[in-house]
Amino acid sequence: MIVINVNSIVDSVASDRKSLTVALVNPTQEPQSLNLHLEGVQLAGGAQMWQMTAPRPHAANVLGKQPGVVITEKALSPEAETVSIAPASVTVYRFPAANVPAAALH
Repeated sequence: MIVINVNSIVDSVASDRKSLTVALVNPTQEPQSLNLHLEGVQLAGGAQMWQMTAPRPHAANVLGKQPGVVITEKALSPEAETVSIAPASVTVYRFPAANVPAAALH
């Protein structure tokens, strides 16, 4: 795990070497952006993104009440180099890869 300022970055290569997963954590109440540059990996298309957000750090989902934590999913264009990280969120990107010999984040 690499810690950069207020964001934590975790990367993982699938055992079949067909995808790279990157998780970003923003514990602040401010949106963040990050230029994500991948080296040593040949991507095979756009990424899939899952983002869990909440209006406050200790929000929770309670049965019978409006959800306090929301999960959204969307596709990320293969050309995207900057990713947005919502306030008080966990964001996971899965990049399909043609080849992942020794992926590195910069």
